[in-house]
Amino acid sequence: MTHRIVIDGYNVLGQGADAGLRDIEAGRDNLISRLLIYKKVRRVKLAVVFDGTRSGNLAEGRESRAGIDVIFSRDGVDADTVIKRMAGERGEGLTVVTSDRGLASYCAGRGAVVVSSAEFEGILDAAAYEELKGVIPEDEEDAPVERKGQSKRLPKAERKKRRRLKKM
Repeated sequence: MTHRIVIDGYNVLGQGADAGLRDIEAGRDNLISRLLIYKKVRRVKLAVVFDGTRSGNLAEGRESRAGIDVIFSRDGVDADTVIKRMAGERGEGLTVVTSDRGLASYCAGRGAVVVSSAEFEGILDAAAYEELKGVIPEDEEDAPVERKGQSKRLPKAERKKRRRLKKM
């Protein structure tokens, strides 16, 4: 079963390489093209949500670009509200990409795994490298480590997040 990743679009744009762009539409298109590469390499279901707060749209705008759901919130509703609704509906099977602390806390409370925008930028870069070179970057965490002393088990939420990140 593939898991679903929901991305807070403008939040990721503000964190990434496109942060300095003045043309917001070019930034959106660049993000979606990077997501297409990621989708091709990892074969996951992606949805990217953008604010349509001042758009004048009376209904939520949805379109599909090569299998990626692009969602624009309706006028008067921000992207966070749309993502919260999705987290409430799907919960456990959802991975949310955002650096918004309030949204991250809400989604984690509904059982979704939350990945920061900066972490996801690294994942996108690794997928672009993998697609370009045709190789998988070495995973440093898989190297055996000699342990001494009492084991330190991570909290359940952190273990769940790491398992989900390995799948990404």
